[in-house]
Amino acid sequence: MLRWIGVIVISVCISLAGCKSPAAAKQKPSLQPAQPQQQVVDLKEFEAMAKDYINLFVKGDFAVAASKFTGATPETMPTKSLQDLWAAILARNGPFVEQVSAKSERNKSSNIILVTCKFEKELVDIKVVYNDKKEVTSISFPPRPQPGTSEPKGVK
Repeated sequence: MLRWIGVIVISVCISLAGCKSPAAAKQKPSLQPAQPQQQVVDLKEFEAMAKDYINLFVKGDFAVAASKFTGATPETMPTKSLQDLWAAILARNGPFVEQVSAKSERNKSSNIILVTCKFEKELVDIKVVYNDKKEVTSISFPPRPQPGTSEPKGVK
């Protein structure tokens, strides 16, 4: 009887410890480096910010988009440049349809977000780079990788 109680107690303890058997609990931890949870959350936040930023272009709100640049002041905001840039993208690719996906990467002091957008004629990658103060430091339109080639450097 005591033996069965011992087995039940051990089973309950194993269940409470995450359903691991004693052998599994003794296994060595993975040698892969753990990704800090905070960094993952931060990058997801930057991805959402980049998507919202692109929506400013879609809505034609170039003044607000320009105000998000590093050190932007009313005298230095690149409003007209952003408007001209977006007009050129639309002229080449047709009307904006939707945002398809986002990828992110962090390096030293930059948060690089690559948002793939569908336009009427083709997909366009929009690269938005943020500093740690959540200011846009650059926006660019890198060439998309051709089938059978690797992705552009800067975002994995």
